[in-house]
Amino acid sequence: MMRTIVAALALSCALSAVAQTLPPGPGKDIVLSACVQCHDLRWIVSQKKSETAWRRTVNEMVWRGAPLVPGDVDVITHYLSAPTQPPSTAAAAHDDSKLPPGQGRNLVLATCVQCHALGVTTSQRKTPDEWRTSVERMAHLGAKLNGREIVIVAQYLAREFGK
Repeated sequence: MMRTIVAALALSCALSAVAQTLPPGPGKDIVLSACVQCHDLRWIVSQKKSETAWRRTVNEMVWRGAPLVPGDVDVITHYLSAPTQPPSTAAAAHDDSKLPPGQGRNLVLATCVQCHALGVTTSQRKTPDEWRTSVERMAHLGAKLNGREIVIVAQYLAREFGK
């Protein structure tokens, strides 16, 4: 019984801290009730997607069982795609000087930053197989990469940001 109370209290504190990092808006409560059941909030807010890309993602989450009602899809899509940073901060999020030169660099800049701040990619350390799986997954979710480009990006990321 005590463990349940402690767990509930910890979850309540965590959600309170999470809620403070989201900008106000009609979709905030939906994100807090539906998205964070499965996803870390930092992952959600680090995604810099267009409204079309968010709609595709949200629809996929509904297909996977996200607890959303039909009207929620439009609200959450608009909320998640709204700019949350001033332009100077958004530009800094894509500072390509942190990306080492090499074959694959331009593909990373052309595709990964369409949805993620560059730091989301460059802060990770993965094995070559893990990078390949990640890049393939991103292509499946809409990154515009063909088979050869997937290999090039995965090899570049493994070489520059590998374990």
